Amino acid sequence: MKRFPLLRAFAVAVIGLWAVGVVASSPGARVARVWRGYVARQDADAYARLLDEKGIRKFPAIAGNRGAVMWRRDEGDRTEFVVVSYWESKESIRNFTGPEWEKVKPLPEDAKFLVGPPATVAHYEIVSGGLP
Repeated sequence: MKRFPLLRAFAVAVIGLWAVGVVASSPGARVARVWRGYVARQDADAYARLLDEKGIRKFPAIAGNRGAVMWRRDEGDRTEFVVVSYWESKESIRNFTGPEWEKVKPLPEDAKFLVGPPATVAHYEIVSGGLP
C-alpha cells in the first residue's frame, strides 16, 4: 500500500466510515469530511492535544455537524493523523469552511507541526453505516 497512496487513502476512508458508523448513522448525517495530515513523530502527542482541543471538541457546536473522530498511527519518523467529521450536508460544510469547502481548513498552529506530504481533505456521501 505504501506504493499506492491514493489506494491507501481510499481504504482508510472506507474503513473509517464503516468503523464509526454509529456516529455516521446519527439522524441527519449525510456527508463525511476526511482530513489527513502528517507530523514529526516526536510532535505527535502535542499535535494530538492541539487537534483535540481546537478541532474535535469544537465540532459539536458547529451548525450542521454530527460528530467527529480522530485517529493516528506512527509511520516511521512521522505520525499520520486522520479526522473524520460528519455533516448534514455539503452546505453545512460550506458554512463551516467558507466557499473553498474542498480545501483544507488549517488550524493557525498547523504550520508549526505539519510535515509532508501536504494535508488533504476529501468528502464522501454516507450511503449506509452502523456497527453490529
